[in-house]
Amino acid sequence: MVEENNHREIPPELTNYANSKVKQWYLSIPWLTIAIILLCLSIRLLDNIAWGALSLGPSLGLIPNKVLEGQIHRLVTHPFPQSGLWSLILNLSVFLPLSKRMESSLGTIRYLYTLIIVFTIVPGLIYLVLSELLGILVEHNFIGIRGWIFILISWECRVPRNISVFGVWNIASKLFPVFIMLVMVFLSMDSSILVYPIHLVLGYLCKHIRH
Repeated sequence: MVEENNHREIPPELTNYANSKVKQWYLSIPWLTIAIILLCLSIRLLDNIAWGALSLGPSLGLIPNKVLEGQIHRLVTHPFPQSGLWSLILNLSVFLPLSKRMESSLGTIRYLYTLIIVFTIVPGLIYLVLSELLGILVEHNFIGIRGWIFILISWECRVPRNISVFGVWNIASKLFPVFIMLVMVFLSMDSSILVYPIHLVLGYLCKHIRH
């Protein structure tokens, strides 16, 4: 007795359509956004392969006392290491669409110097000055692209409007970045909540950047 095969094959047309959509989405991501994501993934991978011996986080993170000792590179490199796998997944999943839209809007070259100078070096210097003046967090290792995310969200919320949260209540766009900051810090239990307000304030200023 021959059993009938009840399994249905996926039509080739559907498979080709899905593949074309994935390829179209991937090709639509600007190159700088892809480069940043690959760099963050590579650093996390190297740390995991080396079983922590490589210690890229401590060597690249923004530690005020280390910067004052002459390790100026930390002002630029601190966004790229991520604190852990969960933080990496959360950060990159939020960063990708935000960065894609801003790079497409500003153009790659303008986005590059805005990202490095305005989004990275400037808040790093403010953090450095405040930590030294107040005598706090001088040994705190600040890493990750979450600061960029808060600035990008502020830029996204530059147009005054109400934003629906889970379809339950509305939040004014100017308050939405603060809400996202609190949610992300709660999800990852990140002590850098003392640093992120710098990025939020800078984000509110940068939201006036024109296309």
